[in-house]
Amino acid sequence: MGNAFSKPGTNFDICVALITSANFSQIHPDWLSNSDPTRPLLLNYKGCELCAGTGSQLWSAQDTLSRFALWVMPAVVLIGHFYFPPLSRWNPAKVVTRLLGDPIDSMWCILIRQEVNCRLLRKAEGIQYRVRLEINDDRRKALVEAIAVVWMACEEVGWRHLNSKAFERLEHSGIQLSNKEVLAILQASRRLTANRSSSKIGTWIAIVGMLSALFAAYLRTWIQKLDDQTSHTIAIVSMLTHYMPVVKLSGDIGAFDSSSDAVDVILQLYEKLETPSGHSQTLLFPSLDFYKGMAWKLRNQSMDTYDQESSTPSHENESQNRDGESQTVQNDDAASSNSDLPMAKPSPSSMVVPELNVSNFELQPLRLPDEPGQGEFQSLLPPPDDIIECWPCVAPAMGMNIVFRPTKSIDVTSQHQAEIPWRLLFYSVAFVMIGSFLPALFLSYFTFPTLGFGCRCFAWTIIASFWLISFSLNYLLRSLFKSAQRLWGLTIAKDSFFAAFFIGTIVWLQVGWVNSCWCRAKVIGLGAKGAVDLMPTNGEEWHKLWIMWPSAGGGGVIFVLGLYLWVSKGTGPAGMVLNKDPKQRHDGLLVIRELERQIKEEEECLLAQTESTAEPQSES
Repeated sequence: MGNAFSKPGTNFDICVALITSANFSQIHPDWLSNSDPTRPLLLNYKGCELCAGTGSQLWSAQDTLSRFALWVMPAVVLIGHFYFPPLSRWNPAKVVTRLLGDPIDSMWCILIRQEVNCRLLRKAEGIQYRVRLEINDDRRKALVEAIAVVWMACEEVGWRHLNSKAFERLEHSGIQLSNKEVLAILQASRRLTANRSSSKIGTWIAIVGMLSALFAAYLRTWIQKLDDQTSHTIAIVSMLTHYMPVVKLSGDIGAFDSSSDAVDVILQLYEKLETPSGHSQTLLFPSLDFYKGMAWKLRNQSMDTYDQESSTPSHENESQNRDGESQTVQNDDAASSNSDLPMAKPSPSSMVVPELNVSNFELQPLRLPDEPGQGEFQSLLPPPDDIIECWPCVAPAMGMNIVFRPTKSIDVTSQHQAEIPWRLLFYSVAFVMIGSFLPALFLSYFTFPTLGFGCRCFAWTIIASFWLISFSLNYLLRSLFKSAQRLWGLTIAKDSFFAAFFIGTIVWLQVGWVNSCWCRAKVIGLGAKGAVDLMPTNGEEWHKLWIMWPSAGGGGVIFVLGLYLWVSKGTGPAGMVLNKDPKQRHDGLLVIRELERQIKEEEECLLAQTESTAEPQSES
């Protein structure tokens, strides 16, 4: 049996002239296939090779570029509207490589980020009436949103957030904040949202632009009555339709305009909330610490510590954690018995640090094993080394790229243990396999005149299989490498291979390497029973094609957009809190200015009282 690459010089035009010549059926009866009486000039596989040749006839450059511009270029433009974080100049290329090489895991990571942000907002709303304030309750909503913004920012810059035990403590025992602490949180929230951009409408415009371009391509095909190779190009577009929800979700989530500024805002907030003893007075926010070579794995929302050479976890503080459990239980009982009473703000000297056990509360940013301070309580502030200097090195691997998230567990739950969102994985697989792969397979399988599994079906199946293999290899890499930076680099190297195969396959299909007798007869699935029809498509077949093309291609688009709307149902408030419009930012600024005036009046009043008390004493 021949193959598509055995000989060059294949020419189907000469073959068409030959089979339409007089007495062809009498001269070469063994070349014809009798499988369809309505097509008397239908060639069998061997007859096609004898007539046209055993190699491939590449498409002309004009046809290839025309199909690429009409069908594939709109999808490329759409991917260009993905919201890339402002990191290194090569980071966008790495993100695109990840999207092309492992779309299932990339989509899963994006959906997890969206889910975590929604849960953080709900948790902030859950403690709304457990926060005791000195200010008017009318500002409580603004404070709750500000707390949620800081929580989401910590999640984005390093997957840092309080776990379920910590959230339960806040909901049960509450927290008391002074006016200055509230002001610091509001100011930090405003700076974070001002340093952020998103595009809920812009990404929709990009999607509509892609759909309009595809509609124009359909229209041009109908007017000019282009041949059935159009269906194969539509199949290529179908393999790219899952990038519509990917781009839309990235626009919904948004990105910081400067990731370093976001980290700096969080650190400055922590400085304002620190007490003289170095403990966090609010216990509202997770620790924040980054350093080169840090591990990606979060153990119950506290960074595991690994030796870079041996990759062995360090648990030097476990005995200390166990010793503190009895005191923690007593604190919990006391909090529950007095939960309905006004909470007095603890003094720094008498403040007891709750839940030193890292499995229950994240208060300790762990360092490398050979560094000082291991096993001792540390505040939310980082060690003396400059975290801003380390941040650009670890930022791509520690949360800023929403397409990369090695730890899939979510600890923002109503339970006391993390959960893996398998439901979101199911959605990711559905986007890619049902929304993209199946329509492409359908189009290539049912292409006239021979129905069967051919070269193009095989190409789509190999690509889908490679995407599943790429997704599975993530678990192997995670088990072998603990350094976040190393894992990120190896993941991109792995995805580069699969992305190159994907792009190479599309180019291979578009230039015409599958334009051979072997592929036209679909020998892979039909064997020697395959047949090749080189005659123009008749009117009846043309109308059948126009039922199949919009049904398969449009069906995939409708599915992915419908699934996006289902997945995004109820996620709007979280996106609006983190990505505020100009009016929301203006209203937030008014709240801050009013609180600043109130604090200034209180300070002036306190100063006047102090001076009035000091005057009689000086006279005496």
